[in-house]
Amino acid sequence: MKYSLRILLPYLLFFVLAIFSNIEQSFAGKSPTCDVCNNVTYGGKIQGNETGCGSPGWDPSIITNLEFPTGGSGMMEYMWLFTTEDPTKPFAQWTPIPNVNTPDYDPGVIYKTTYYTRCSRRMGCTEFPGESNIVTKTFNCCNNITSAGKIGSNQIGCLPSFDPFTLTNITLPSGGSGTLVYQWYKSTQNISFDINNPAWVLITGATDSIYNPTPISVNSYYVRLAKRSGCTDYFPSNIVAITLFSPPTVMSSTTPVKCYGESNGAISLVILGGKAPFTFNWNPNTIGNQQNPINLAAGNYSVTVTDANGCSVSKSINLTQPQPLNITFSNIVNNACYGSSNGSANANVTGGTATYSYLWSNGETSQNLTNLASGTYSLTVTDKNGCKVSNSLTITSPPSIQISITKFDNKCYGDSKGQATATGFGGSFPFTYLWSTGSTSNTISNLVSGTYSVTATDANNCTKSTSFTITQPDELNLNLTKNDVKCFGGNNGSINSSVSNGTAPYTYIWSNGSITANIGNLTIGTYSVTVTDANGCKKTSSITISQPTELTVITSKTDVKCNGDNTGIANVSASGGSLPYIYKWSNGGTTSSISNLSAGIYTVTVTDANLCSKISSVTISSPTSLDLQFSHTDVKCHSGNDGTASVSVSGGTVNYTYLWSNGGTTASINNLVAGTYSVTVTDANGCKKTGSVVVNQPTELVVTTSKSDVKCHAGNDGTASVSVSGGTVNYTYLWSNGGTTASINNLTAGTYSVTVTDANGCKKTSSVVVNQPTELVVSTSKTDVKCHAGNDGSASVSVSGGTVNYTYLWSNGGTTASINNLAAGTYSVTVTDANGCKKTGTVVINQPTELMVSTSKTDVKCHAGNDGSASVSVSGGTVNYTYLWSNGGTTASINNLVAGNYTVTVTDANGCKKTSSVVVNQPSELVLSTSKTDVKCYSGNDGSASVSVSGGTVNYTYLWSNGGTTASINNLIAGTYTVTVTDANGCKKISSVVVNQPTDLVVSTSKTDVKCYSGNDGSASVSVSGGTVNYTYLWSNGGTTPSINNLVAGTFSVTVTDANGCKKTSSVVVNQPTELVISTSKTDVKCYSGNDGSASVSVSGGTVNYTYLWSNGGTTASINNLAAGTYTVTVTDANGCKKTSSVVVNQPTELVISTSKTDVKCYTGNDGSASVSVSGGTVNYTYNWSNGGTTASINNLAAGTIFCNSF
Repeated sequence: MKYSLRILLPYLLFFVLAIFSNIEQSFAGKSPTCDVCNNVTYGGKIQGNETGCGSPGWDPSIITNLEFPTGGSGMMEYMWLFTTEDPTKPFAQWTPIPNVNTPDYDPGVIYKTTYYTRCSRRMGCTEFPGESNIVTKTFNCCNNITSAGKIGSNQIGCLPSFDPFTLTNITLPSGGSGTLVYQWYKSTQNISFDINNPAWVLITGATDSIYNPTPISVNSYYVRLAKRSGCTDYFPSNIVAITLFSPPTVMSSTTPVKCYGESNGAISLVILGGKAPFTFNWNPNTIGNQQNPINLAAGNYSVTVTDANGCSVSKSINLTQPQPLNITFSNIVNNACYGSSNGSANANVTGGTATYSYLWSNGETSQNLTNLASGTYSLTVTDKNGCKVSNSLTITSPPSIQISITKFDNKCYGDSKGQATATGFGGSFPFTYLWSTGSTSNTISNLVSGTYSVTATDANNCTKSTSFTITQPDELNLNLTKNDVKCFGGNNGSINSSVSNGTAPYTYIWSNGSITANIGNLTIGTYSVTVTDANGCKKTSSITISQPTELTVITSKTDVKCNGDNTGIANVSASGGSLPYIYKWSNGGTTSSISNLSAGIYTVTVTDANLCSKISSVTISSPTSLDLQFSHTDVKCHSGNDGTASVSVSGGTVNYTYLWSNGGTTASINNLVAGTYSVTVTDANGCKKTGSVVVNQPTELVVTTSKSDVKCHAGNDGTASVSVSGGTVNYTYLWSNGGTTASINNLTAGTYSVTVTDANGCKKTSSVVVNQPTELVVSTSKTDVKCHAGNDGSASVSVSGGTVNYTYLWSNGGTTASINNLAAGTYSVTVTDANGCKKTGTVVINQPTELMVSTSKTDVKCHAGNDGSASVSVSGGTVNYTYLWSNGGTTASINNLVAGNYTVTVTDANGCKKTSSVVVNQPSELVLSTSKTDVKCYSGNDGSASVSVSGGTVNYTYLWSNGGTTASINNLIAGTYTVTVTDANGCKKISSVVVNQPTDLVVSTSKTDVKCYSGNDGSASVSVSGGTVNYTYLWSNGGTTPSINNLVAGTFSVTVTDANGCKKTSSVVVNQPTELVISTSKTDVKCYSGNDGSASVSVSGGTVNYTYLWSNGGTTASINNLAAGTYTVTVTDANGCKKTSSVVVNQPTELVISTSKTDVKCYTGNDGSASVSVSGGTVNYTYNWSNGGTTASINNLAAGTIFCNSF
């Protein structure tokens, strides 16, 4: 049979599946058998109770085996369980810990109090009867501090707002254990700390050991509270006081820097209020601790003025300077062509202080420059303050023009396919082009071989010319040679060709289709060949293959003598063929000779006797027409006679004779004036030709001059120029001052002549007069200033000479002839006439001596009093003086003044005014700061109070409300004490201080009784209020913490001492239960192997209610259905106290039955018998046979099976 048992162990709920094998009993001579588990009978003990704390968790020590489980046999197996519930409560929920089968156990990190127990069994058993004791790991983090430590020092600050320094640790809290937890409180009242006083306000978010206060505007007080994590009570540190004072007032004036970037400026400060002495902290910090620094650069300065109270005020001051003196250039005109001198530029000046003077690197002092060659020119400008700046400019010219020619020559002799492209660079883009052919594009085409020129003109009209040659190959030459047919009508003729010039290799094509250089096997006839060279140039020629002639005709002739005459003769002679011959000419002649022929071709037909004919022709030539080509050299200068003329003759018949119209008889004639000359040429045959040639001369050389007069008297800015026409360009120039250009500059007044020579050396001279104005004269006048440092002066200038109109520039920037509102000083004026000529005059404006005002004062005696006075004394200016004070006073002295700044304006007889200020001071406010030492113990008299004084006028006297007359009073009980402080001027201030005392020290005790008789798990605790934290503890058993543990029953006393040494004693009684007593009883098993036994336990003592755990898993006071054996019971009372006892349940010896029988003798007979004998069990026996028999033997049995039950 199988049983599922729910077993309740103390503080443990779990399920065990108990499996029991089916027991089958056979009466076939076998005894029944059973597997038996020999399990643990004692669960042993574990140890490791402890208390600890950690953040966020705590790692307690290992739970170790104290006593191993005992009983049974076989390998031991363990199971560990834990709970965080109170194990003393019924049915606390325990959780098995997986994968742990060891006698010891490491719990790892825990976060709350946890309870552990160990169960054991023998391997092969299903139950865990071996339960150990419980080990407790107590998570307790309250081990509080004993000292709250100390924070920073008192601070002073300044109104209107002060950002206090961080309140740091002087000493950290000490004592106890665990993480420190902090709170910070703030008050605006100078009172002792009391967390229940609403004047102390918790600072939200301030939880560190240090605190950086936010800015404050009133006196403020801070305290830090501390405790250990897990604890509830906070302990206060010392109080830090932060006291605020009023800062001084700062006024400033400046002296600007003269030149940009210099360091000659100054700043002056006037300090009002605050407490002397003062310190000055400048930014930049190179100035040092100066009230009135000098030699300063321009810029933004800030100064922090700190008075004797440490109160600071900052002021920003802008020290000015002129704008940077700067030169820029405008209207810069660079040279248009390479090598020219027509550049110019204007200078523009900004910044600095007008007026400006100019000095160029070429010595010029004007603002603008002209007629500049290429180069760099530097300018230095000086302003009115003597500040200088330099800059430079560069006048450029384009690079010289260059021309690149790209050309393509003719490939064949006589072609006109040449091409050329001109590309200009340098100069100024774009370029235009003019070719010698007249074309104006950059590329010309269809050129025959020859020399060509091109002129490139850039954007500035600058020019450059170059020339080049288009070439062609030599003419392709073709020579043919032949071998005629040897016999009339044959075909053994051949032709050979020879080619030269052109560009090899050559190709051939003959009229008969052949393509080789030589051809053969020819019949009579004419053959032509075309030869093509590598450039595609072609040449064609032909030749005739002959054979022995049938008829040969030979012609001869006499040519015409002069072109166009008819004096020619033609002759023919025939051979071959058959005589006689007949002649027939194309002009009708019939003889072998014809005459009176003009030039031409004449054909003759010769016919032999067999009428075979042969035609021939003769060409009557005439000389070519006489051709005259003229050349000449023109006259170089207008009206000169250095011309020449020449004729070149072709045609006709050389030699030639010449006859010129001036009688000359040679081909060339010289020393000619300009005019037309004719010549008649006669050749050797007397043939004549007449022609003429014109000898030219240049136009007359014409020179025109112009000039620019000198602008200023004695100046040298005059110019003279010459323009030229006629003659032959290019021209050269020579001026009387040595100048060699068309224009000359920088001239003084005077007469200048120039000689112009043209390209042929022809000269012409002219002159020009450069004039100048009269000298510029300047006269000044003035009106002096009425008051010292006034600006009512005036100055005027009158001008003559130079060139009207005039402009004026005064040293103060004025631009009219008269300037007003002038201060005393020297004023210069520069007069510029219409030509820019300048003349400077100076005038000195005077002033009276300075009106000097000196003030004195008597300060107020007490803060906020009105017994001050002020006076003024005057010198300089013009007497008599009048006075006007800022409070309305009109005398030299004013009285009954409160502290403050008083201004007086003094006016002299001329109405000149001078203002001065005087500060009537007062002592700083009399400030009392009190401190106290509170009474240490409730009702004590060890308090003290002190006052510290600042402000007012030392020395101070003191009067306390208890009669004390010193700054500190002692031996005080708790209460309020008032002190009156009087300074040396009799000024008074009253303040109070409260001397507190701790509340009465109250001690309350609590205890936890011992759970089990003679146990030591009792504890006692004390809670304390009042007095002064931190507290120390001393128990009668030597304990020094608020709680003591592991106590046996008894009386325990504790003395509590607070932080001030005040003591209070109390006691507590720890009790224990009576001893737990167990009595057992039992009922034995009736039959061997039966399970009808029972056992019971009765309990007294300990703490009811009781729980029971039998070794068979039973959990009630009585257990039934027991087999024979020993049963152990553990009784646990309500406090977990345990007591164990055992009871033995017995059984009879095994009942043994032996049977015997006598079989039936005959089939179906009934003479059989059966008997049974019994031992064991418990006598007396009874019998019950299946046939109803009730004795040990039965008879008269038929055959069959019969059963006997024995009881």
